[in-house]
Amino acid sequence: MPSVKPSFFKRFAFEYWPTWLLYLPVYAIFPYWYIRFRSFSLITLANPGFYLGGIKNENKYNILKHIPDRFKPKTLAFSTHTAYEGIVKEMQFQQLTFPIIIKPQIGERGNGVEKLTNETELKVYLKGNTLDFMLQEFIDWPEEFGVLWYHIPEGEFGISSLVQKSFLTLTGDGIQTVQALLLQAERAQDRLPYLLEKHQVQLNDIPALGEKILLEPIGNHCRGTKFINANAIINNKLIGTIQEMASHVPGFFIGRFDVKAASLEDLMEGKNIKVMELNGITSEPGHIYHPGRGALKGWRDLFHHWHLVFKIAAANRAKGLKTPGTFYVLRNLNSKETFQ
Repeated sequence: MPSVKPSFFKRFAFEYWPTWLLYLPVYAIFPYWYIRFRSFSLITLANPGFYLGGIKNENKYNILKHIPDRFKPKTLAFSTHTAYEGIVKEMQFQQLTFPIIIKPQIGERGNGVEKLTNETELKVYLKGNTLDFMLQEFIDWPEEFGVLWYHIPEGEFGISSLVQKSFLTLTGDGIQTVQALLLQAERAQDRLPYLLEKHQVQLNDIPALGEKILLEPIGNHCRGTKFINANAIINNKLIGTIQEMASHVPGFFIGRFDVKAASLEDLMEGKNIKVMELNGITSEPGHIYHPGRGALKGWRDLFHHWHLVFKIAAANRAKGLKTPGTFYVLRNLNSKETFQ
């Protein structure tokens, strides 16, 4: 059975533009900011506690460990050279049971992130793994959000973007198989071979009318997750909760919390929230990917985000922090050095 072709809308919708094109106007305005703020490497001071401010190569585990325990899942970190037996022993000691989330300690856009349900899947993952990694308790809560936080030193703070994530899911009609539904799911087409392989044991099942089949539990846009603009529901209670989390992370002023919540109401009340990870200055205002939002609004929000980055970094410089040299930044962008 042939799969559906991406619609004209999907081919040209802003949320699916390639990164280089989506960011082209932003790259074009960077020289202006460099000149205005008199520094190429200033932005690394936006998060002085993160390696290069969180541009790249920040260590997710070393950042997450600063979040209070009540706000994060049980998380274990391992070197790529750790023996399988040692991993299982530590899991048993820490009472970390399957299913789990496994992810590289250094990674972007969901690369290498998987949900594992048993020891066999863990063994298979480790055979192909070449990076230091972390294991996380799988939080089986239905809601996930991206919360972009900022705090201008000695000044205002708040949430500049709130995204509610709608995971890639099939809805049964009582007639078609999982395979037939999957082949018709437009948001699944970019990763169709992977999804067919991943769900091969249930491809011939016929879900009941209205039954939901979760195809992808990892909430990344590149994995088919729909990003829904939730800025309208930001309230003071949520801002206070995120401020409490952020205050425990040294040298952190702007970035995105990826959080799971038991419900939308719990998120608004600041309870039953778990931080899956925290990213630095290259975090995006995820609501720009809301279906149909459009390029002009998206670029406006990207400009606002990066202006905040420069403004925060300039405020930190005014407090006496020194910028690293331009050549140091260029030389180390591709290094394996990480935030400690």
